[in-house]
Amino acid sequence: TDLCRRRWGLQVPDLEEKTRQYLQDISPPYIRMRNPVDIWPAAIVNGVEFGYREGTEAVLKDANIDAAVMILMITDETGVPSLDFIVDLAQRYPEKPLYVTFSAQKKHMEAAKAFLEPRGVPTFPLIEEPFEVLSILARCRQAMGRRP
Repeated sequence: TDLCRRRWGLQVPDLEEKTRQYLQDISPPYIRMRNPVDIWPAAIVNGVEFGYREGTEAVLKDANIDAAVMILMITDETGVPSLDFIVDLAQRYPEKPLYVTFSAQKKHMEAAKAFLEPRGVPTFPLIEEPFEVLSILARCRQAMGRRP
């Protein structure tokens, strides 16, 4: 969060209460939900696809949020979910950029990239990269008088 603000000038807004509460409801009780959202505990409890899908959609629905970056953790041990839900979310919320980066084994990262990018979902190998891109997008939109 601090890096987003200091390095890239990005705002990290508070979630709407209904969003925060929903994310809290699908997460284990020991998690204190806020932005940035740590959806991994919900993914562990409810399944990787459910956690990422529900968490990302809740964030995309939130009026305070202009864009979302999904840090997708996929390994042999955690399992590899179908990625169709990511394409679906990007198509259902076209006004809000959805970028995907990875904390994953290289083979899974490459497979996810090969699946997502031809379907219109940008992916980034380094976790910092989508935030830098959002910063550039925000500055361009600000210059044009629009929200990021």
